Amino acid sequence: MKYEISADGPKTRLHIHDEFRSSDRHEFDAIMARLLSGGAREVDVDLEGLEYMDSVGLGLLITLGDRLSANNSSFQVSHPEGAVKDMLELSLFDHLFTVTH
Repeated sequence: MKYEISADGPKTRLHIHDEFRSSDRHEFDAIMARLLSGGAREVDVDLEGLEYMDSVGLGLLITLGDRLSANNSSFQVSHPEGAVKDMLELSLFDHLFTVTH
């Protein structure tokens, strides 16, 4: 997994690209902790350039969304492409959270 985090006021962008696999769990746990401790109020998880995501990666996104919601923060996923977009649609992820294309 490759990622960048950028903030602009209350908005935080987490750009995840390359691949998002179960082996990234510990690193993503640290990212979640950073977002939550940093007081992020609006988080956009940008998936542009994410070529592959396994079911654990999908579960970690759901966990992030749940934790942010519990912290009264908004959450959206943007720019899914190809197989990642198909996975989000097949899993009905867009019924759980906002997904923009």
